[in-house]
Amino acid sequence: MKKFVILIFTIILLVPFIALAAPPLGRGRHEPPERPGIRISRRLAGKYHIAPLLASLYPATVNILFLRVDFQPDADPSTTGTGQWSDCTTACNNDPDYWVNNSKTKFINYWKDASYNNLTVNVTISPNIYTLNNPMSYYGNETSAALENLIYDSITTADNDIDFSLYAAVLIVHAGAGEEADINSDTTNDIWSLYYRDNCISQDGNNSNPCLTVDNTAITEAIIMPQTDSQDGAVVDPVGVYLHEFGHWLGLPDLYCTALVCLTDGVGDWSLMDSGTYNGNPYGSSPAHPDAWSKVFLGWVAPQNVSTYPDPGIMALNYVETYPEILKLPATSSTRAQYFLLENRQLLGFDAGLPGSGLLVWLIDDDVINQRFQSNTINNDRNHPGVKLIEADGDFALLNASDNDLGSAGDPYPGSTDNTGLTPVSNPDSAPYSDDAWVDVDNISINSGVASFDVAFSPDVPSAVSAVRGCSATTVSWTASTAPDLAAYRVYRNGVFVREMQRTSFPDADTGVSNVYSVSAIDTGGHESPLSPGVTPEDQCVSSGGGPNRGSAPGGGGGGCFIATAAYGSYLEPHVMVLREFRDRHLLTNAIGRKFVELYYRYSPPMADYIARHGSLRFMTRLALTPLVYGVKYPFVAGVFALILPAGLIVIYRKKGRA
Repeated sequence: MKKFVILIFTIILLVPFIALAAPPLGRGRHEPPERPGIRISRRLAGKYHIAPLLASLYPATVNILFLRVDFQPDADPSTTGTGQWSDCTTACNNDPDYWVNNSKTKFINYWKDASYNNLTVNVTISPNIYTLNNPMSYYGNETSAALENLIYDSITTADNDIDFSLYAAVLIVHAGAGEEADINSDTTNDIWSLYYRDNCISQDGNNSNPCLTVDNTAITEAIIMPQTDSQDGAVVDPVGVYLHEFGHWLGLPDLYCTALVCLTDGVGDWSLMDSGTYNGNPYGSSPAHPDAWSKVFLGWVAPQNVSTYPDPGIMALNYVETYPEILKLPATSSTRAQYFLLENRQLLGFDAGLPGSGLLVWLIDDDVINQRFQSNTINNDRNHPGVKLIEADGDFALLNASDNDLGSAGDPYPGSTDNTGLTPVSNPDSAPYSDDAWVDVDNISINSGVASFDVAFSPDVPSAVSAVRGCSATTVSWTASTAPDLAAYRVYRNGVFVREMQRTSFPDADTGVSNVYSVSAIDTGGHESPLSPGVTPEDQCVSSGGGPNRGSAPGGGGGGCFIATAAYGSYLEPHVMVLREFRDRHLLTNAIGRKFVELYYRYSPPMADYIARHGSLRFMTRLALTPLVYGVKYPFVAGVFALILPAGLIVIYRKKGRA
């Protein structure tokens, strides 16, 4: 029994609801489960009988119906109002139609602005208010049966007056308030606003009953919305909820956490598809624009792509409320699925209710979005959301569901913290979910509403970094970068910058055994990569007792071949490794050899440093060392050659003497 209880509790915590409903006005309450909408491109493609990827879908026009309904009168304390349309007593300005008329105008203007005139929405308000045969509480538990009954009853009741074949979408506006605005949680039989879809909508949600068909049109979806969202002392303009639910009809997912237990806020007030639904004063009167990803997803903005070499340099973005300008930057060189979207948000139009203004930087992972889209759980994982806002102030408040911070003026760049850069080494940094950071967006400023900034891509992080401690120096080595605009490397000891150089090794006079070394690469524009993982030196100093102090490093070998390393570029280069192996197997096993190695370690680092700085010296040193390397690597051949060469010289000498 105990194991069963634990299993059930685990499922409750880990398995999210599939929901496409309005976000609650107060966090901590959960909306009912539902199904995702159909992407607008598919709807339009079906309308024009053409393939979505080949279609020029916009501009497009959609006709929708606001179908007004009310219920049998009641005095049920678990619902808001009496169930009658005429009983809109909370913030309705003595006009039961105040909010629905207000919403019609805003609804049309919002989608015109947000889509850049790509989508025209024509709204018709039903000529009558249709009274259903049941009280509100009959439909208020949001089960599939209750919701399908509400849709079925509303449409069949109005069928004699309305030709439903004229409308692409039906938005049922019911008397009373939506449960999403039930701040006090005392009207649990209010109806939650949501988008609903089923292949067969029928009475009681029973597929054995006839599917809802009117005017030769099968009704498989509807949006359920409230006459008002004002209750519990809060005035709420319901248009934000209307728009959010229509966003689902267009195919957009929720961008907040939809799980029963949430550790993240999603994208907060910065998008219509999260708590931006309620922006403005009163709540919901100035709902946020869809975020950058949503506008790209709907096909309203074609993001500008950039080349990663040469660096793009100075760029600018106009305010996205008017101009369809979004910049796309690859977040890593290893996958196209992860990228940044940059948009310039200003307090204009419907975005006047945003918590701040400036350059928003979004980290997108298409793999996560594709995997979690149908379950509507894109942003449930706080460690790896599909659509993540990089908060310029670095407080990561949107990843913390317990702090009541759904967005602040510090989130955009430069923002209230005057953060002018997002780079591999900034805070926050430009690290993607996989691989190393390389995006460098710097010198961000806002002038006359226009965002300007520099865009570059840093070199890859140096690889195969190692450190070998000799008696007089510690040699740090790494593999050469392949970046076409590489300028130099930077070596860090214990997190502190030590030296900048062009070669791939560095002899450090500090021979501390506990030092930790990291290396970065910088390009000709001065853009620096992240630091490589720290390494501690392998001890190869020859002690007075006659052997190398290897410390805790495994195996034999190590560095210390300073001149060879300088000549060949890395102490891991095969020629250098041959010499290192010869040192370990032969020189360090006898007194004379150990003395030679000790003298070499003492005097060779300055020579190696000088050789490494001059290409001609590196070439000449390689020429000089190559016979030695092959002699060490192939001693038998070297021995034969050593015998043949003197013999040949003797023969030549004798022939010349006879002559």
